[in-house]
Amino acid sequence: MAPTSPIVAYLVSQGNTDWLCSLAPVAEAAGNPAEADALLKSGRSVDCYRYSGDVLDGRNDWSGAQQAYANAVTLAPDLPAGYYPWGTALARHGDLDGAIVKLKAANQRGPHWADPLKAWGDVLAKQGHSQEALAKYDEALKYAPNWKQLKDARDAVAKQNS
Repeated sequence: MAPTSPIVAYLVSQGNTDWLCSLAPVAEAAGNPAEADALLKSGRSVDCYRYSGDVLDGRNDWSGAQQAYANAVTLAPDLPAGYYPWGTALARHGDLDGAIVKLKAANQRGPHWADPLKAWGDVLAKQGHSQEALAKYDEALKYAPNWKQLKDARDAVAKQNS
């Protein structure tokens, strides 16, 4: 199936399509799963696999989502982009230890990326490790000092800890 949006169809006709996968979660959220599937089939990049994981997880296909995340990591094991969404998905599914493994891997491969650090702090906070969570939040704040949700998460843990 080809993308149904005229704009997307035009862009697909222009060549490099891997970036179109980033539109798949938007199409899915808008209630257009066929469009999301078509967009995900437009490329085979790390982003296509990780967005596929997100879409499949949203459809309650956890097995398929994990395979898509694994494909992203296999394709580019040195990039953080495959590990981070897998870690956040594991956290949503209650596998907090597994989430930390993936978020740590994302941080090791992208040490100046605040998102994995914040998510890692969130998991640590859920586990009751307040001091460790605060350390991750503080580290993330070095790279994203104006991120409101990060500041709010840090403040909430600090308040519980006092």
